[in-house]
Amino acid sequence: MPNKFRIALRGATAVALVALATIGAARAAALPENIGGDLSLLLAAHMAGSHEQDRLAAGVVKDKNGRIMVEYFVRKGASYYAARAAMGQAGATIDSEMKSFHSGVIAAWTPMDSIVKLATTPSIRSLSMVLKPKTNVGLVTSQGASILGTDQLNQMHLQGLGITIGALSNSYDTYTTYPASKDVSTGDLPGKTDPDGKSPNVVVLKEGPTGDDEGRAILQIIHDLAPKARLCFATAYSSPTAFANHILALANPTGRCHADIIDDDVGYSNEPDFSDESVISAAVNQVVSQGVIYTSSAGNGNQGSYNATFNPIPPATALGLTGQTVNLSQVPAQLLAGGVHNFGTADTPVISQSVTTSPEAGLTDDYGILQWNDPFNLDMMTANYVILIFDAKGNYMAADSGVGNAIKHDQPIQVGQFPVEKVATNYQVVIAKKTTKASPATQIRWTSFEQALTRQNDFNSDHSPSISGHAATAGAIAVAADFYGALSGIEYFSSQGPFTNYFDASGNRLQTPEVREKPEVAATDGVDTTFFPPGAGEDADGDGFPNFFGTSASAPHAAGVAALLLEKAGGHGAITPADMRTILEGSTHPHSLSPGYVQITASTVTGDKVTVSAHGYGPLDPTQWNVSVSTKKASLTSITFNGFNSGNAFSLPYTFGSSNNLTASQVTSDAGDILSFGHTLTIPAGLAVNGTTFTYNVDFDNAIPGYLGINASLLAETTVSATFSDHTTTQQTALFPTSSGAGWTWDDGFGLIDAVKAASMVTSGSAKTRR
Repeated sequence: MPNKFRIALRGATAVALVALATIGAARAAALPENIGGDLSLLLAAHMAGSHEQDRLAAGVVKDKNGRIMVEYFVRKGASYYAARAAMGQAGATIDSEMKSFHSGVIAAWTPMDSIVKLATTPSIRSLSMVLKPKTNVGLVTSQGASILGTDQLNQMHLQGLGITIGALSNSYDTYTTYPASKDVSTGDLPGKTDPDGKSPNVVVLKEGPTGDDEGRAILQIIHDLAPKARLCFATAYSSPTAFANHILALANPTGRCHADIIDDDVGYSNEPDFSDESVISAAVNQVVSQGVIYTSSAGNGNQGSYNATFNPIPPATALGLTGQTVNLSQVPAQLLAGGVHNFGTADTPVISQSVTTSPEAGLTDDYGILQWNDPFNLDMMTANYVILIFDAKGNYMAADSGVGNAIKHDQPIQVGQFPVEKVATNYQVVIAKKTTKASPATQIRWTSFEQALTRQNDFNSDHSPSISGHAATAGAIAVAADFYGALSGIEYFSSQGPFTNYFDASGNRLQTPEVREKPEVAATDGVDTTFFPPGAGEDADGDGFPNFFGTSASAPHAAGVAALLLEKAGGHGAITPADMRTILEGSTHPHSLSPGYVQITASTVTGDKVTVSAHGYGPLDPTQWNVSVSTKKASLTSITFNGFNSGNAFSLPYTFGSSNNLTASQVTSDAGDILSFGHTLTIPAGLAVNGTTFTYNVDFDNAIPGYLGINASLLAETTVSATFSDHTTTQQTALFPTSSGAGWTWDDGFGLIDAVKAASMVTSGSAKTRR
C-alpha cells in the first residue's frame, strides 16, 4: 500500500525541482557566490572530474550537445542586452526570456565551462540551474462528469461550443506506446478523424520533452466535460521562464490559441512560498487581467510541510542542551550564529525534527526545501537561514545540508538532500540562522520534494499550509482534489491553505500580510483516462482503464465546468475571472467545516458513554484516533467499527499511542493484513474505567482502490458501537464532522463544485465574437 500511495501522488503534482544542495566550504570559496547551490555542487564535481558529476547531472535539463538549462537574472540598472550578448559569446543559446520581469530573466542552454565566466559578468546578478521537472500528477469518460453534473449540462446543449481552453503540463504526444492519434480515433480527444469527423485538432503551441503525456490526460478530462470546446497545449517544462512565456502565448489574442480558459498542473520548487514574486505568477496575473480564466492544481504537498515562526535558541545555549539527538558541535559555528530553531517549547526545547525517507526505484535523493519570508530577486534580502541534515545517530551530513549564500544568490531558499537508500532511512533536520542582524523575515517553511517519500515524524500538525507559487496568486483559481469514490473529504495529499502574501509587487513588506482563501474549490480526481498514468497496476477501480490521481486531475475538471458556464453566458469574455471564481465558490455542495476531524459519542441505556474521534492526515500518527470513557460502574471492553457506509476498510499496521491508565498490551486490535470493513478493539474488563483515555492508529483505506485513506474526514459515516463489562452495548452510531455547511475551509476551499447549481447562477446570453 505505501508504494501505491506514492504512485498515486507522484503521477499527480507537477513540481520541477531547482535543488540548492551545498558544496564543501573550500570548493564553495572557489566559485562565485551568486551561483545557486545546486549549480555550484555540479560545477565543483565537474571541475574536479568527480564521479559525483554523473549522479548530479542525471536530473539536469540538458540539450543534445550536453549544455544545461540555466536561468540568469539581470542586475538592476545593467544592460539587459549586454547580458544577452555575453551569453552568446560564451556559447549559450537562449531558450526563453522575459525582459519585463524585474530587470529581466533569461533561460539559456549553457556549456558547463562557461558558467563561471557568465556568473562574473557585470550585467548578470545571479543564476540558477533547472533540473528535470516532475508533474503534479469516447472510449472512456471521467467519473467527474456525473459527479460534478456536467453530463446533465451537456444534455442541455452546453458543451463548450465557442470556448477555447489551453492546458500546460509536461507533454502531449510523445508517449509512442499510446499516441494521441489513437485518442482522436476513439473520440477521447477532438480531431478531424474522431467519430463525428467535425472537431478541430488540438493546437499544440510547444511540445514537451519525451514523457508520459500527462498534458494529454488533462485534455481528455476537459474534453469529457466540454466536448465541443477547442483545445490547445503548450509544455510547462524546461524552465520557469519558458512556462511563463507559454502562458502568455496561449492567451495571446492574436495567436494560434487565444484561450478563454487556461489550466496547468506544474509548479517549480523555487517559486516563492510567501509572495507572488515569480515570473510564472506575473504571467498568470497578466493573462487574468486580460480576462482569461485560470485554473491551477492546488498541489499535493500536504504530507510534508512544516511551518513556524523562527524560534531561536542562542548557539551557546543550543550547544549546551542535554537530551538532544544531534551532535551540533560538528556544525561550523558561523552557520549557527543567528540561533538554532526550537521545534519544541521554552520548557522542553528540541532542536531537531525526525524524518524518514522510504526507498523508491529510480530515485537517489529526496530534498528538503527551506524558504523564509524575504523577497525574491530584488536585492532586498534581510536574512540567511540554513537547513542542516543529520543521520539517525546525530552525525552532521555537511555535504547534504543547504547552507549556501542565499543573500548573494538573492533567493530566500536552501535545499538539503536526503539520500534514498534500499530500506527506509531516518534523518534529522535542524534549521538555523546564519546571519546575526535582526530581520523581519521570521516565517519559515520546509517541505520535502517527494512529499509521500519523506515523512516528517514529529512537530507536524493537522493544519500546515502548503499552497504556494502561482496557484496561490490572486488571479488563479486553485483546485483541491476529492477522489470520485470518497467525497466526504479531500485526498490526504491535497495541499492546504490559506496562502499568506507578505509583499507588494515591488517587494516592499506589507504592514499587514494579505491572507488569501486558497484553495478556492475542489473537484474530482482518480478518474479514468485511456492511457494515463501508463504502466501496470494503475487501474485502481478495476474497470479496465488507468486512474488519474492528484490535483493535476482535479483542476481540469474545474476548467471544463468553467467552459460550460462561459458558453451559457454568451461565450468569449462573458464572465470575468473574478465572477467565475465567485460562481464556482457559490455553487459548491455542503461540506465539513471541521476539516480532518470526525467524532461521535455513543451511549448505552444505562448511561455509560464512549467518545471516539479521529483527526488529521498522518498515515502513521499514533494520536489519530482518540477514545475517552465515561461510565458509572462498568468498564469499556470493546469498540467495533464498520466502514461499509463510508467505503473504508481497515488493516494493519495498528499502533497504540498513549493512555492515562492503559498499556499497549491491554488494547488489542483484530486488524489483519487483508483489508476488512470491520475492525474491533478489545480491552480486558475492569481496565478502561470512568475517565480512561487512550490514542492509537490503525490503517484505513478506501475500499475501491485499496488505498487513499489517511484523511480523517473520509471516515464520516463509519459506524461505531461499544460494549461494556455489564454486557450492555451502544447502538451503532456514525462518525461525523462536528460542523457541516457552506463556507471556506483550509483543505477543500468552499467545497466540491456543483456544475448544475453553477449554471443556474449564470444568465443566458448571446454568443460574443472573439475579435
